[in-house]
Amino acid sequence: MIEKSTVPVGTHKNIRDILLKHSEKPDDLFTIVSMPEFLAEGVAIHNLLHPDRIVIGTPQNENGVNSFNLISSLYKTIENTTIINVRQASSELGKLFSNAMLAQRISSMNSLSELCEITGASV
Repeated sequence: MIEKSTVPVGTHKNIRDILLKHSEKPDDLFTIVSMPEFLAEGVAIHNLLHPDRIVIGTPQNENGVNSFNLISSLYKTIENTTIINVRQASSELGKLFSNAMLAQRISSMNSLSELCEITGASV
């Protein structure tokens, strides 16, 4: 089972808890993998077809290793792509960090632009 969206950290645990209600050993039936997408508005299709990085968050067990190997093999043909394996929580948090960094860059550029307007400077 792969979560592909930006989700709160710990979503993989919530999914496992739901599965645990329906099975005594959900880890034998499912491996929960976190794979956030890093898409930019206006170029999302290009980002999907030519990702600069693929983050695969897996559990630290044999199922996690097998899941990483299977999923990463699907992306081997994409050139210039870095495939990163981390724990599920790190994958979930990494996507939030990425969004926060982008928001910070935009905010900083807006502040500098306003400063230029006020001072008459140009960048």
